[in-house]
Amino acid sequence: MFIVLFKKIFFFVGLSLIGLQSCGYAFQGNMSNLPADIKTVYIPIVKNKTTMPTLSSQFTDMIKREFNNYGTLKVIDDKDTADVVLNVSIDEIHSRVSAVSGLNNTEVESQIYIDVSADLTRRNGQIIWAVDGLSNSDTYATTRGTIVMTAPKFMQSGIDTKALSTLTQREVARGQSRETLERLMSELARTIYLSAVANDF
Repeated sequence: MFIVLFKKIFFFVGLSLIGLQSCGYAFQGNMSNLPADIKTVYIPIVKNKTTMPTLSSQFTDMIKREFNNYGTLKVIDDKDTADVVLNVSIDEIHSRVSAVSGLNNTEVESQIYIDVSADLTRRNGQIIWAVDGLSNSDTYATTRGTIVMTAPKFMQSGIDTKALSTLTQREVARGQSRETLERLMSELARTIYLSAVANDF
């Protein structure tokens, strides 16, 4: 009886997937709208116009990971044989105070912004895709008292709650800023891939 039930479930799941395909649906990210001859991509180190030099290699790794995860284009290390080159630039990172404590006018929350630009170009210089002023932003707590330790963002950060109590307020703010910026870059890396390769997302 169990085998019969399993076969029925498998049959209906199969019909559902066929139905989705026939209606024009596709799994996001693993389809390409690029010309059929584009199979490989070279991703040089991200240009960085900010005063935070370590972000170049970090953001480059994030972008390469997105391309490798989907596998639609093969990332190769030879620029001269790649079908296209993905050029990315971190143009600006800035932050501003977004909330203060009413009691002593102390900053308790900041908002950080990151702006990037990118283009996907053939070896002959033809630009296949380009975006300028692609931005992302988010807020982060700058004091221990305003960090919500049960919030998904904090739980995903991997910060130990006991270690948090030993940090100075300045260290807390820096740590929260770094974690937020890394998350924003990771999201932008995925957006760049989806926009460049699966630009109907």
